[in-house]
Amino acid sequence: MASGYIILDTILYPKVTIVEKEKIIYRPVKIQIDLEMFYPKNNDVLTLKENESIKLLWNKLDQGATYHLVVKSDEEAPKSFNLDKNEIALNDFKGSEFEWSLSSDSKGLGKKSISGKFRLNREQVVRTPASEPVPEVSFKEKGFKSEQKNIHLKYPEKEINISWHGEKEEPYHFIVTNKKTGRNVVDEKILGLTRKISFTKPGNYKVSLLKANENEVIDSFDLKFEKSVGIFNPIRPVDFLGQNIQVNFYLNQKENVLLDVYNKEKNKIIGSVQVKGESHRFKINGGGYFCFTLKGKNKTGLSESHPVCADIKLPTERKIASVENLRPTSIGKKILNYYQINGQDTYQFDLPDNTDGGEYHLQIFNDKNAKKLLKEAILKNRRVFWKTQREAKTYMKYRIKNTRGEFGPWSDTGELIFPISPLEFN
Repeated sequence: MASGYIILDTILYPKVTIVEKEKIIYRPVKIQIDLEMFYPKNNDVLTLKENESIKLLWNKLDQGATYHLVVKSDEEAPKSFNLDKNEIALNDFKGSEFEWSLSSDSKGLGKKSISGKFRLNREQVVRTPASEPVPEVSFKEKGFKSEQKNIHLKYPEKEINISWHGEKEEPYHFIVTNKKTGRNVVDEKILGLTRKISFTKPGNYKVSLLKANENEVIDSFDLKFEKSVGIFNPIRPVDFLGQNIQVNFYLNQKENVLLDVYNKEKNKIIGSVQVKGESHRFKINGGGYFCFTLKGKNKTGLSESHPVCADIKLPTERKIASVENLRPTSIGKKILNYYQINGQDTYQFDLPDNTDGGEYHLQIFNDKNAKKLLKEAILKNRRVFWKTQREAKTYMKYRIKNTRGEFGPWSDTGELIFPISPLEFN
């Protein structure tokens, strides 16, 4: 009987890389995003035109969140609204003292609720009979309405209606000044008793009302507009990827943004890293209740973001593939493929694929009981080339060796069958 040997062809056929897998048991990340009313803020005083609707705006949670809003006033019974968006305009709602409660239901964030109140002033249109003189407004009654002093806007709230006492037919000089640069961003003569301002750049501003064509200031107040350096992704603010934490966000400035990581249980900041793009990934050693905040590295005029918090539980159990996981697949019968390589008769077959193992230990026998060993080899992939003359009946078995050097059990004995004619190429 002719002797045979086994080789691996690393040129004509690519290697099959066997990677040992780790089976890791994860625990879910509990994300916390507060339900926050953007407009009106709690205890705000709104001044609206006679027929202007009352608008409420709050932060959006995840994509499928639903909201339930209840509003009542000193003149209206409670009214409820079921919504799938984070805003509503209330029309024909009478009263001056309002209370509201808002609840949300989200698949990812659970149930949340918030409540508050606000006051409402309506600008009344005074219609004076033609026969009666128009009442004269004294200087003391002129000026901005008192509840509009010390205004503080936070993005996404960026517009406000400024109104004042006076005569609708009388012209006024309306000025908005950036206090840092001293530049007037609004400077115009207007008729009427109201002016809407829309802000794009954060900063401290001074709003002034003057008599037209005069330098006499009737009234003024300070206004601050804040815009955060960025916001966290409302749908997936935090991803848990194995041992890594990925925080997702949208930045309002491209440079000099820091991500602070705060351990709420230990009451301390455990890290601060400069970030760019739309996400940052890092490793946290040990679980805990963590809060993340975006802030400017330098004085940029943009405020810190609203924080997002997560209760992170790292894997508590790690199961590595054991010898029992390396149990081989039965061979059965395999018909060999025939090739001529460099003028030599070569037979080829593939061992069963097993991604849990590292190497294969192969033995070939010329008896069914696997007593007469013909050849054995340690193989780094599952493709076997056997350069030999045609043999009689031939049998084989194999076992798997993992990356830690542990052998699994032997497979059942399988039969290798030579093709009918070596001239038939497969």
